[in-house]
Amino acid sequence: MLPMLLLITALPLAGLYLLPYDDGGLRAFFAATDDCASPCWQGITPGETTIDEVNAIMAAHPWIDALIGFDWWWSDAAPPFVDAEYARGAVWGVQNRVIGYLRLYSLSRLANVLITYGRPDGGRLRTDESIAGVTMVYELTYDALPDHVMTVFGRCPFDVGSLAELRVTHELGDIMAMYLRYGFPPDPMPDGYNLPEVLHTYCADSVR
Repeated sequence: MLPMLLLITALPLAGLYLLPYDDGGLRAFFAATDDCASPCWQGITPGETTIDEVNAIMAAHPWIDALIGFDWWWSDAAPPFVDAEYARGAVWGVQNRVIGYLRLYSLSRLANVLITYGRPDGGRLRTDESIAGVTMVYELTYDALPDHVMTVFGRCPFDVGSLAELRVTHELGDIMAMYLRYGFPPDPMPDGYNLPEVLHTYCADSVR
């Protein structure tokens, strides 16, 4: 049954690559500029910008509706893949008033990312276990977006057919340093991996 599910999952995504695609502003949202290259975003550079500077930038930004602590909520002027009713942004890993990394919650889906940026140059896997079950955490990386990790979360075991609809969280900064600091580095993905098959197998092994 698994090979058929993989085929069903792969065919719609393969067809989408051939069609004109409106990414809803996703690529422009994270596009580098001469004075702000990844992981810098909107003038905020993890590892350099202080929390006071972040608050000043966000308070003056038309995309931001409210600031509460280290979190902010999007306004109606924000791009369409962020939703003022749900999605938000936050700064994490603050040390000596300097932010460690940015986390941007969005409504973009894994399919949006794959169609916009193509096959990931790298990936990492881990699982989080709780009384609610096992959650698979898959992190995509692209060489063109250094220190930018795109993360999807799926409950194990999951329906392979719903893989493309998993919601993406964007994290900017030295994420691997954070992993090592807290002692849970993820497993690297193998070269030439088949994404649906690897994730399905990883989940299956984790819940045994």
